[in-house]
Amino acid sequence: MRNIFGVVLLGCALSACAGSGSTSQVTPARAEIDSRGVAEVTVTSAISGGDKIAAELQTEIVNQIISKRVFRAVKLGPEPADVRIEAKLTEANDVSQAGRILLGGLAGQAKVQADVKIVDSKTGNLLAEIIATGLSSGGDVFAGTSREAIRETATQITDYVLRNRKL
Repeated sequence: MRNIFGVVLLGCALSACAGSGSTSQVTPARAEIDSRGVAEVTVTSAISGGDKIAAELQTEIVNQIISKRVFRAVKLGPEPADVRIEAKLTEANDVSQAGRILLGGLAGQAKVQADVKIVDSKTGNLLAEIIATGLSSGGDVFAGTSREAIRETATQITDYVLRNRKL
């Protein structure tokens, strides 16, 4: 009987281990995104108290662009960018590690959603507009936090660019 209980408990724990995300296309890609140049990433918040999550999302997008080699470089200084990724945080269900420990599954599922515009910096043309959503793993005691939802949202954005880029 204990073996069956252990297997069921392990299965429940493992099923909630992975976060998820989705991308909805608001404006179809008008042109391939030229990834041979320099990207600039800005994330702002349209929600009260969302500045910290917006800053973490911006850092995560930049880190993923660099690690996945999405663009030749990311603008960090005064050099002009070829492509701007402009994200606006529109929804966030913030679940901290402390909240997860105290409330377990009752803390709910962390969610981060952003409206994203990808713009050709030279022409000002809108290349694409998407809504990127990241969710932490499901609502149990082993579920994730906002950090996981931020990572999933950044993954949706960088993977969208990878699927729609010109090499």
